[in-house]
Amino acid sequence: MKDGFLKAAALSPALRVADCAYNVRQITDALHKAAARGVKLAVFPEFCLTGYTCGDLFLQRTLQTGALDALSTLLDETKALDVVTLVGLPLLVHGKLYNCAAVLCHGRILGLVPKTYLPNYGEFYEKRQFTPGSTEVELVEVCGQQVPFGTSLLFRCRQMPSFVLGVEICEDLWSALPPSTFHALAGATVIANLSASDETVGKAEYRRALVSNQSARLLCGYLYASAGHGESTQDMVFAGHDLIAENGTILAENAPFDGGCAETEIDCQRMEAERARNTSFELSGEGYQTVEFDLEPAETTLTRWIDPAPFVPGDPKRRAERCELILKMQADGLAKRLEHAHAKTAVIGISGGLDSCLALLVAVRAMKQLGRPARDLDIAITKHVPVCAGMAGGSSDAAAVLRALNQLEGSPFSPEELAHVGEGVGSDVPYCVLGCTALAQGRGEVLTPLSPLPHCWVVACKPDFPVSTPELFARIDSCRIRRRPDADGLMAALDQGDLMEVARRMYNVFEDVLPERQFARVADIKNTLIQQGALGANMSGTGPTAFGLFASQTQAQAAYNALKQRYQEVFLAETV
Repeated sequence: MKDGFLKAAALSPALRVADCAYNVRQITDALHKAAARGVKLAVFPEFCLTGYTCGDLFLQRTLQTGALDALSTLLDETKALDVVTLVGLPLLVHGKLYNCAAVLCHGRILGLVPKTYLPNYGEFYEKRQFTPGSTEVELVEVCGQQVPFGTSLLFRCRQMPSFVLGVEICEDLWSALPPSTFHALAGATVIANLSASDETVGKAEYRRALVSNQSARLLCGYLYASAGHGESTQDMVFAGHDLIAENGTILAENAPFDGGCAETEIDCQRMEAERARNTSFELSGEGYQTVEFDLEPAETTLTRWIDPAPFVPGDPKRRAERCELILKMQADGLAKRLEHAHAKTAVIGISGGLDSCLALLVAVRAMKQLGRPARDLDIAITKHVPVCAGMAGGSSDAAAVLRALNQLEGSPFSPEELAHVGEGVGSDVPYCVLGCTALAQGRGEVLTPLSPLPHCWVVACKPDFPVSTPELFARIDSCRIRRRPDADGLMAALDQGDLMEVARRMYNVFEDVLPERQFARVADIKNTLIQQGALGANMSGTGPTAFGLFASQTQAQAAYNALKQRYQEVFLAETV
């Protein structure tokens, strides 16, 4: 409650028709149990104090008095409960009988809300006994209290201003213009519906849709408490179908004939925020009277499902449908733009990420929609890997395009097959396609997957001079190689997850092939990395970039800062 969550329940206890004393005991028992679970708003069905199917017994003073006696008993029972309680009863006012909802809290009747729309079709004959409620609010005396009576009533919690309650009764929701519409526009964030909706084939689905759609339309929480099995007759069957919805989503539901209740937490502050964001939701409380009440602020333990990925459907079929819709929407928009601009080509920027892949998919589909060939697309590469740095920047570009095109065509190639295709583009492309720790042999195209590099931080620094890869390869056979990497020991260290040993056993023979001045610059970077705590430092590829492996993020950051003072292109990354 302190965080804007209201624990609410729609309850359908077992009742007996015209047995008010029994019914109030059932309601009281259910109410005490709900309060013990932390419920702050409890809604019971229409005519729950008497039962719905009393017929002309509603006109008998004995039943009317019995309902008031039951209400008085319930008031005594609720004095010590920190719960807003709604119950239904017949009430005689100025010689006319009304179908009413009584709103109770701490032994006080906050208000009496009469039913607006009385069904008088099919199996329903409410106009035989009852009078429709009026929007005019007046004071009436009930159980020794002066109580506001009318449909234009709202109830606001002082300790939680986002909890504003509006009330309607059964048929009110099924009408063309439900009173809850006006309640919400007057500020109600929660609507309670006391109902006696009988069961017919297909009615449960329709009822569920009504509750869900009304909560969405009004940006509110909606509680629907329906009469249960005990009120069934030879003509009408009641199933206790209780529902709680929030902004178009059914949060809790007691399925027909299952018994029990629907109970969950409504996010009232979210409803306020949604309304503030929605510019077509214009509040107007003209003609309404608001009754305030107190509830003790308390921590709320959430039982409702909170989707960790609310924008991605968990069901694979729905997710596929959602993705297809996204593609259709984006492709149609792009196709219209290309058509309008009379564009001869479309340029797609590729960075290697999922967003680039999606852009490519959309562009190709747009071209198909326009009846144009895919060759009308141009691909532009956007990247942050330095050029001519010995870091396989060009190869990763090629790999990104290959993987995007493969996905575009429905992934006909496996990663291994796609890597083989990449051989014809460049020696490093297969490795970039697979994207894993691997032993490269041959020209680099023969790859053996290895255990992943242990978690670490990497600092890379590129000095401001170019290196000619062909020249280094031409010189390597005539140069004296002082040291070679311990490949077997390195692979064993990877299997053991020993970062220290991995770093110690790495070496790049191309460092011995560099011209003297270039070698000195690379050595200077390596020395700085080691001085700052690197476990090992080497040149990358054919250079000139040098990198160091760090077990400590703090040390890695210090090395980055030290090198950044002297070199322009310095990078800090964490392995994943």
